[in-house]
Amino acid sequence: MKRIGIVLALAITICSCAGVKGQKKDSKAVTSYLAAYNAYRQGNTEEAHHLANKAIKKDPKYTSSYTLKAAMYDESNEIDKAISYYNQAYAVDNNPKYPFFIGEMAYRKGRYDDAVKYLNKAVSHDDFNKLKEKTQGLAVY
Repeated sequence: MKRIGIVLALAITICSCAGVKGQKKDSKAVTSYLAAYNAYRQGNTEEAHHLANKAIKKDPKYTSSYTLKAAMYDESNEIDKAISYYNQAYAVDNNPKYPFFIGEMAYRKGRYDDAVKYLNKAVSHDDFNKLKEKTQGLAVY
Protein backbone atom coordinates (compact mmCIF):
# COMPACT_ATOMS: atom_id res chain seq x y z
CA MET A 1 0.00 0.00 0.00
CA LYS A 2 2.88 2.37 0.82
CA ARG A 3 4.37 1.70 -2.62
CA ILE A 4 1.07 2.69 -4.33
CA GLY A 5 1.08 5.96 -2.38
CA ILE A 6 4.66 6.71 -3.45
CA VAL A 7 3.86 5.91 -7.08
CA LEU A 8 0.76 8.14 -6.97
CA ALA A 9 2.70 11.01 -5.37
CA LEU A 10 5.44 10.76 -7.99
CA ALA A 11 2.92 10.58 -10.83
CA ILE A 12 1.09 13.66 -9.49
CA THR A 13 4.37 15.56 -9.44
CA ILE A 14 5.26 14.50 -12.97
CA CYS A 15 1.79 15.29 -14.34
CA SER A 16 1.66 18.64 -12.58
CA CYS A 17 4.89 19.65 -14.27
CA ALA A 18 3.47 18.87 -17.72
CA GLY A 19 1.48 22.10 -18.07
CA VAL A 20 -0.57 23.14 -21.07
CA LYS A 21 1.49 23.49 -24.20
CA GLY A 22 0.57 25.57 -27.20
CA GLN A 23 -2.74 26.64 -25.72
CA LYS A 24 -4.00 29.92 -27.14
CA LYS A 25 -5.65 32.06 -24.50
CA ASP A 26 -8.48 34.51 -25.09
CA SER A 27 -7.85 37.43 -22.73
CA LYS A 28 -11.56 37.64 -21.80
CA ALA A 29 -11.57 33.96 -20.91
CA VAL A 30 -8.43 34.40 -18.80
CA THR A 31 -9.99 37.38 -17.01
CA SER A 32 -13.13 35.35 -16.22
CA TYR A 33 -11.03 32.39 -15.14
CA LEU A 34 -8.93 34.52 -12.78
CA ALA A 35 -12.08 36.05 -11.30
CA ALA A 36 -13.48 32.52 -10.85
CA TYR A 37 -10.28 31.38 -9.18
CA ASN A 38 -10.32 34.35 -6.81
CA ALA A 39 -13.99 33.74 -5.96
CA TYR A 40 -13.15 30.11 -5.25
CA ARG A 41 -10.25 31.06 -2.97
CA GLN A 42 -12.55 33.40 -1.07
CA GLY A 43 -15.02 30.56 -0.53
CA ASN A 44 -17.67 31.76 -2.99
CA THR A 45 -18.01 28.56 -5.03
CA GLU A 46 -21.35 29.53 -6.56
CA GLU A 47 -19.80 32.67 -8.08
CA ALA A 48 -16.67 30.70 -9.02
CA HIS A 49 -18.75 28.17 -10.98
CA HIS A 50 -20.64 30.97 -12.70
CA LEU A 51 -17.44 32.78 -13.71
CA ALA A 52 -15.74 29.56 -14.82
CA ASN A 53 -18.76 28.84 -17.04
CA LYS A 54 -18.37 32.33 -18.55
CA ALA A 55 -14.71 31.60 -19.24
CA ILE A 56 -15.61 28.31 -20.94
CA LYS A 57 -18.16 30.08 -23.14
CA LYS A 58 -15.61 32.76 -24.09
CA ASP A 59 -12.91 30.24 -24.94
CA PRO A 60 -13.85 26.54 -24.88
CA LYS A 61 -10.20 25.63 -25.54
CA TYR A 62 -8.89 27.26 -22.36
CA THR A 63 -8.59 24.16 -20.20
CA SER A 64 -7.82 25.92 -16.93
CA SER A 65 -11.52 26.75 -16.62
CA TYR A 66 -12.44 23.07 -16.90
CA THR A 67 -9.81 22.04 -14.36
CA LEU A 68 -10.98 24.68 -11.88
CA LYS A 69 -14.54 23.37 -12.11
CA ALA A 70 -13.26 19.80 -11.79
CA ALA A 71 -11.26 20.72 -8.69
CA MET A 72 -14.26 22.43 -7.10
CA TYR A 73 -16.47 19.42 -7.78
CA ASP A 74 -13.78 17.08 -6.48
CA GLU A 75 -13.52 19.12 -3.29
CA SER A 76 -17.29 18.92 -2.76
CA ASN A 77 -17.08 15.14 -3.37
CA GLU A 78 -19.08 15.31 -6.61
CA ILE A 79 -16.67 12.96 -8.33
CA ASP A 80 -18.78 12.21 -11.42
CA LYS A 81 -19.05 15.93 -12.23
CA ALA A 82 -15.32 16.39 -11.59
CA ILE A 83 -14.52 13.51 -13.94
CA SER A 84 -16.80 15.03 -16.58
CA TYR A 85 -14.87 18.30 -16.52
CA TYR A 86 -11.49 16.54 -16.63
CA ASN A 87 -12.75 14.56 -19.63
CA GLN A 88 -13.78 17.81 -21.34
CA ALA A 89 -10.32 19.27 -20.69
CA TYR A 90 -8.73 16.09 -22.08
CA ALA A 91 -10.86 16.37 -25.25
CA VAL A 92 -9.37 19.84 -25.81
CA ASP A 93 -5.81 19.14 -24.66
CA ASN A 94 -4.49 15.59 -24.97
CA ASN A 95 -2.45 15.94 -21.80
CA PRO A 96 -1.80 12.84 -19.64
CA LYS A 97 -2.51 14.77 -16.44
CA TYR A 98 -6.27 14.58 -17.07
CA PRO A 99 -6.63 10.79 -17.18
CA PHE A 100 -4.18 10.70 -14.28
CA PHE A 101 -6.40 12.97 -12.17
CA ILE A 102 -9.46 10.89 -13.12
CA GLY A 103 -7.63 7.71 -12.15
CA GLU A 104 -6.55 9.20 -8.86
CA MET A 105 -10.14 10.23 -8.02
CA ALA A 106 -11.43 6.79 -8.98
CA TYR A 107 -8.81 5.23 -6.70
CA ARG A 108 -9.87 7.42 -3.76
CA LYS A 109 -13.49 6.40 -4.30
CA GLY A 110 -12.66 2.69 -4.46
CA ARG A 111 -13.39 2.38 -8.17
CA TYR A 112 -10.26 0.35 -8.76
CA ASP A 113 -11.05 -0.91 -12.27
CA ASP A 114 -11.62 2.67 -13.45
CA ALA A 115 -8.50 3.80 -11.59
CA VAL A 116 -6.35 1.21 -13.37
CA LYS A 117 -7.88 2.08 -16.76
CA TYR A 118 -7.24 5.81 -16.45
CA LEU A 119 -3.84 5.55 -14.76
CA ASN A 120 -2.68 3.17 -17.49
CA LYS A 121 -3.94 5.65 -20.07
CA ALA A 122 -1.94 8.41 -18.37
CA VAL A 123 1.34 6.53 -17.98
CA SER A 124 1.24 5.06 -21.49
CA HIS A 125 0.84 8.52 -23.02
CA ASP A 126 3.85 9.71 -25.07
CA ASP A 127 4.03 13.08 -23.27
CA PHE A 128 4.05 11.33 -19.89
CA ASN A 129 6.91 9.08 -20.96
CA LYS A 130 8.92 12.01 -22.35
CA LEU A 131 8.43 13.93 -19.11
CA LYS A 132 9.31 10.85 -17.06
CA GLU A 133 12.60 10.55 -18.98
CA LYS A 134 13.41 14.22 -18.33
CA THR A 135 12.70 13.95 -14.61
CA GLN A 136 14.26 10.53 -13.99
CA GLY A 137 16.55 10.68 -11.00
CA LEU A 138 14.86 13.71 -9.44
CA ALA A 139 12.99 11.66 -6.85
CA VAL A 140 14.94 10.95 -3.67
CA TYR A 141 13.93 7.97 -1.53
